Amino acid sequence: MSTSHTCSKEMGEHASRLGMRQWGKVTFSDESTFTVKPTSVRKHVWRKQGERYRTVNMVPTFKSGFESISVWAAFSLKGRTPLIRIEGSLNQTK
Repeated sequence: MSTSHTCSKEMGEHASRLGMRQWGKVTFSDESTFTVKPTSVRKHVWRKQGERYRTVNMVPTFKSGFESISVWAAFSLKGRTPLIRIEGSLNQTK
């Protein structure tokens, strides 16, 4: 049995001995990134002369053709957090 299997087995045995009071102090959290492909339909914007670079007239584009969305959530015996969208990069402080 490898070291990681032994560690996992020991953790499982420890977890099975926890009572409800101890499980009440445990929180599980995770983050995930989903890749979303924008539609391939070409969009046309009608604008007046001199309004070319107004934000309302621009459609975002992505060179790779994909956009990623990162989300985070947690749960425990007490309930769950809302699903939170992470703007920018996800690191140890955010």
